[in-house]
Amino acid sequence: MDRALCTLIGSVASLAVLALFSQAPTMKTAMSWMSETTLGLLFGMTVMLSYLSETGLLESLAVSAARLSGGVPFRLLLYLASGTGALSVTLPNLAVVALIVPVTVSVCKIMRQEPAPFVIAEAIMSTMGSTMTTITNPPNIIIANGLASDVTAGSFVENVGLGVLITLPFLFIGACFLFPDIRTGSKVHLDVASLTERYPIKDKPLMHQTVSVLASAILLMFLSPVHGLDPSWFAFGGALVTLALSSNHETFVARMQRVDWDTLLYLAGLFVTVEACHRLRLITFIADGLVFLIEQAPPESRLLVALVSILWIVSIVSGLLDTVPLSIALVRVIALVADRLNLPVPPLA
Repeated sequence: MDRALCTLIGSVASLAVLALFSQAPTMKTAMSWMSETTLGLLFGMTVMLSYLSETGLLESLAVSAARLSGGVPFRLLLYLASGTGALSVTLPNLAVVALIVPVTVSVCKIMRQEPAPFVIAEAIMSTMGSTMTTITNPPNIIIANGLASDVTAGSFVENVGLGVLITLPFLFIGACFLFPDIRTGSKVHLDVASLTERYPIKDKPLMHQTVSVLASAILLMFLSPVHGLDPSWFAFGGALVTLALSSNHETFVARMQRVDWDTLLYLAGLFVTVEACHRLRLITFIADGLVFLIEQAPPESRLLVALVSILWIVSIVSGLLDTVPLSIALVRVIALVADRLNLPVPPLA
């Protein structure tokens, strides 16, 4: 069964349980439980990326990385992985990987290289890149919006971004040992002309328009602490501007069919379900258990114990569940734990 349908059924079931306890909300109240900031941000980014994906820009950048590698396999891996990570800082990482991987496979076939190591490196780097900001990765967006009074886009980049940069050298050193055939591979003649012909820039005017709007929207989102406006306004506004500038390419109805409604409905159902669980005191029960565990430590060590406990809980549970519902629930738990133990929120987030 589709995940969006499952969460919508689950949200209705949770509302039915609330009704059994005489806590049934009105439709207006239930709708208010959905984070319009998160949904608006994702909607805007998917619309702009939908246009960008049609220009052939990302595929062309992958071809440029192949050209710069000069046919050296390990250099190609470094360029493709680094480029994928850099793009994932400002664009949804799943979409970036979906566009880059086909080009990677084509290049690997020409170079007679196994594509798996290249794709694995791109997947790892795209995940690391998307963790640095609060505008591309759904869990990051949920955390930033759920704890907006304590966590900003700047603090996310400052803390998580530094950790990613420290990790990068070790990642590439590990790649040397994991993929020795690529590290020691000899230079291969690469027919860049055929790749350029296969993956050209399809629509330069559309590319210039979309890149300009997207770059402006992302810059304004990063400057939210300065102007104080919600980042989702710029994502949503950027989507509307892109639709207006490109109205001659496709009808509005056709464009709306390309929006990732599955993800948006999935998130909407999860927000309602988690809020219902909170009102049934299930989230409070989890927070109580965590508070009890942390209180066993001396006051001066409680922050460290809280950090280690949350890290282990997230690591174990995320191996079994999707990170999106985990993030929605965890935001509530962190807020309760920080409030009861008087701990700072940013390190826990």
